[in-house]
Amino acid sequence: MNRMKKLLALLLVLALGLSLAACGGAKSDIVGTWQGKADMTEYIISKGDADIGAVLSDQGVYIPLDSIGNYLPEFAPVCTYVFREDGTYTFTMDEASMQLVLEAYQAGVEAYFRYFYAQVLCQTLMELGMAEQVNGVEELEAILGVSLDEVIAEMLGMELHPFVSLLLEETIGGAEAYASRFNSEGKYKAKDGKLWLSAGLEYHVDPERCDYYSIAGNILTIAEGSPSEGEVSAMVYPLVFEKIA
Repeated sequence: MNRMKKLLALLLVLALGLSLAACGGAKSDIVGTWQGKADMTEYIISKGDADIGAVLSDQGVYIPLDSIGNYLPEFAPVCTYVFREDGTYTFTMDEASMQLVLEAYQAGVEAYFRYFYAQVLCQTLMELGMAEQVNGVEELEAILGVSLDEVIAEMLGMELHPFVSLLLEETIGGAEAYASRFNSEGKYKAKDGKLWLSAGLEYHVDPERCDYYSIAGNILTIAEGSPSEGEVSAMVYPLVFEKIA
């Protein structure tokens, strides 16, 4: 039980270190309101596969598994940058968008763990000599005499859906709490194709840290410049925003 909780918790690790910054041409080019998505899908899949493999390896267990990416939807909440004429900016992550993302994400996690438990149970039955081979969930349920969902509920002490809901709440704290972690404001400076952002209105921009951007019509594309502190950042770039105001 504790092992499965750890595995689920590792799987649900999200891109909390996301760092979003922008760079471009003259300040007047970037002034306005820009909306797009922060696509963290690649990071979550990479992290999930690595964490699951590490946990199984630590336990001396080898099970050939599909990538979790085959079960998870796009994890890309809507975000908005506002760059003002006075040299200040705000960044917000849309709560309603995050709610939809998390609901779809939960469904994907549940589907993956139904698959995961089925693989574990099939291997266990073969190791115990109760079956030479198990082909699919229906055959597994026929051998066990109960449904896969009933077995999972027995192992977890509750049904899978509320169990994953609880872990998401403990790990993320809900859409509002998660989205608020990314909301920020500060000062910005644009010059020679670069834009620097401060970490708050009381701070000045760091001249050593910037990203690069290009604007084509009403599309702003952001590419990573100075490496950020979060390992997720390289997997999130490039960022694409559309000017909406």
